[in-house]
Amino acid sequence: MEKQVVLKVKVYQVKVDSEVEYVQLPCKTTVHLPEYAKVEWRDSYNRKVHVYQNGSDQSEEQDNGYRGRTVLKRNLLAPGDLSLTLKYPTDWDRDIYTCTVYNKLEHILLEKQVELKGVESVQLPFKTAPDLPEDAKVKWRDKDDMKVHVYTNKSDQPEEQHQNYKDRTEMKKDLLKTGDLSLTLKYPKETDTGRYWCGVINKDVLRGKTVKLKVKGRSQIKDKTVDIRKRSSSTDLTLIRLL
Repeated sequence: MEKQVVLKVKVYQVKVDSEVEYVQLPCKTTVHLPEYAKVEWRDSYNRKVHVYQNGSDQSEEQDNGYRGRTVLKRNLLAPGDLSLTLKYPTDWDRDIYTCTVYNKLEHILLEKQVELKGVESVQLPFKTAPDLPEDAKVKWRDKDDMKVHVYTNKSDQPEEQHQNYKDRTEMKKDLLKTGDLSLTLKYPKETDTGRYWCGVINKDVLRGKTVKLKVKGRSQIKDKTVDIRKRSSSTDLTLIRLL
């Protein structure tokens, strides 16, 4: 007799896009594990993130970089929930983590992988009164006066965009009707730090707003002002990113 089996291994992804105190790396199974089972969480460098055996955590086996920052649920073997809580995540924690369960003979009973990713996009906010003129032109520019995004004639104008922002920006549909001129900037990096200005232009500048973006280790968003016709308003936005 001959049979074929196709094995597909799925890597779960966990994204951290704001300031958080902890993140959970999921690992669940419907199988009830034996009491003597050993659970190990390791990072891609094969460092021990967390070890559980004989009904308790084994902190002495844990790598120093994770000491005091990990938690597994109590009685985790009965329900089969081996998810790991990682406290105070930093940019250094972006990695692929592996959860492995062993039996008495150190044979693998279960193995799952989870990828902890950083921020993939950030939104530069700008909302104003709706029903803007159909012939209005919307321009986002950076601190160096480079065109980040241009919208006119009811569509984006990528040919006017600076090369640094190609395929990295997005604006919402029907933005002139809704008044939501917010810009999504994908894959933010440290060099994106600075002030961004958005102007709505018809025959004259109708409205404008300045947004300050900081790309660093953690994030806070503070909207200081409201939009005022024929005046520029300002927003400070700090992005927390796990690089």
